[in-house]
Amino acid sequence: MSKPKILWSADAVATTGFARVTENLCKRLKDKYEIVILGNNYWGDPCELAKDFKIYPSSNRFQTEPFGVQRIREICDRERPDLVFVNNDMWIINQLYDQIKDFHGEGRFKFVAYTPMDSYGWTGCLKDFAENFDEIVVYTEFGAREFHYAGINKPISVIPHGITEGQFFPMDKVEARKKLKIPEEGFIVFNGNRNQARKRIDITIAAFAEFCADKPDTKLYLHMGMKDQGWDVMNLFGREMRKRNVDPNGRIVMTTQSHQPPSVPVEMLNVIYNCADVSLNTCKGEGHGLINHESAACRVAQVVPNHTSLKEIFEGAAPLIDNCFMDVDMNFNRDMPVPAAEHLAEILGDLYDDRQLLDQVAEDCYQRAIDPKYQWDGIAKQFESQFETVLNSVDPLSVPTIKRSKRSRRKAKAKGLA
Repeated sequence: MSKPKILWSADAVATTGFARVTENLCKRLKDKYEIVILGNNYWGDPCELAKDFKIYPSSNRFQTEPFGVQRIREICDRERPDLVFVNNDMWIINQLYDQIKDFHGEGRFKFVAYTPMDSYGWTGCLKDFAENFDEIVVYTEFGAREFHYAGINKPISVIPHGITEGQFFPMDKVEARKKLKIPEEGFIVFNGNRNQARKRIDITIAAFAEFCADKPDTKLYLHMGMKDQGWDVMNLFGREMRKRNVDPNGRIVMTTQSHQPPSVPVEMLNVIYNCADVSLNTCKGEGHGLINHESAACRVAQVVPNHTSLKEIFEGAAPLIDNCFMDVDMNFNRDMPVPAAEHLAEILGDLYDDRQLLDQVAEDCYQRAIDPKYQWDGIAKQFESQFETVLNSVDPLSVPTIKRSKRSRRKAKAKGLA
């Protein structure tokens, strides 16, 4: 008997958090399903993942849109999947679904969306097609609530991201720094998020500059592109440091000197996480926060904003940064709380001054990160259950309607049955 076929649309092979989600789940589900991947940020080069899965690049010479919007219809027609699964932001899921909604309406396949929720009060996007999907799965309970607040009436399932035992783990901090050829002594503040608008790297830089003014043994480590889609971090760092009469030279560490994001294997990423004393996130909205989760699994203290999914995951374990402003984002008028650089600087000062507190926060974050509910083995089983339920569900429109004749209705009425 052939296995059900899933067309899996998401990042693949690339050194991104979304790609790690794809690889961790697909490897655990491949014995149950035939999985064909439509891989974002995959360009067709030979790779280990291609030994187990057929992978289509989302872009090719003729179709350059990065998420497979121009390819998904052709691939659905060619592969004839039983289920289409998309892990992406909701507006991208909508674009993909719009290309194949007639196929779905004809009953060719089931459609499951796995999507982050990173903000509040959406005025568009969420309801465009959601009621037509066979299943919506979000990463956090906060995310499910926001979907319902937006007017989605159907049930929303919650399945988090996770970690794999042995992939991200604590190691000796000095050894990690030796491997990276950075000074073994001193206090390192880390941010490993992408340099783009939502991540508000400028707040990390401003807070560090304020915190470090009288602490010459402190450094900021940024694991990100020097420009990418966000800030010119080197020039911004220099300006913020000089504002406080601090020499910026020798106070910042970058994984790469490239404007684009660094590309390192998981083994090296684990070393990078372990070199830090504190790992920050200063975003204005987060769907899960996989960088912080993975870093916490290395027993590194986390400091995150008091909002969205980060609050749900780390409240009670990590210090939460106060929000100082509500940014109304241009995409769908989303409310996105902006964390306060001044409060973050105070938190960093407290952790620097009290190493016992720092160690306790690191332990609390570690225990939170390795909770069994965040293990990929268990998460994959949850998805298997979801897929089985969806694949075995019957479309109400396909169930024949039973109509009684006028004569039988009259008989039933006479007997008091109708």
